[in-house]
Amino acid sequence: MRYVMMFVLLLLSGNVQAQQERQIQSQAYNQQMRNYAEPQNNILQKNPRKNMRRKLNTVFGNQKKALDLLVLQEVASYKLNDENLKKDVEDIRNNEEYYRKLEIIRGKLSNGKFPDSLNKEILRILDDTGNRLYKLLGK
Repeated sequence: MRYVMMFVLLLLSGNVQAQQERQIQSQAYNQQMRNYAEPQNNILQKNPRKNMRRKLNTVFGNQKKALDLLVLQEVASYKLNDENLKKDVEDIRNNEEYYRKLEIIRGKLSNGKFPDSLNKEILRILDDTGNRLYKLLGK
């Protein structure tokens, strides 16, 4: 009986330790995401046109997709700091389930040279959304 109690206590202590490690990992990931988002937001506040060497109307093909994705990324990063969303974003970033689901999502994504139909559809949606944002805000 004594060994069973010791075994249960050992399992419980390991579970607490695992939870603490997951919390530390999620906090580190949150900090990493904050560090990533801050420089992106600063880019919008500066004049990005100053550093460009040619006009954007000469951009075509994959450069156009890259431009649309960059616009989408910048707008999303900027809007994450929206006063109405800021608290909810922090709540979600402090939720372990969010990171579990995010890992599942990342597992389905691929940046390979020959994407499958799911990744082609995702890229099409992102490209279309970035293009619409660029047309709406870029005038």
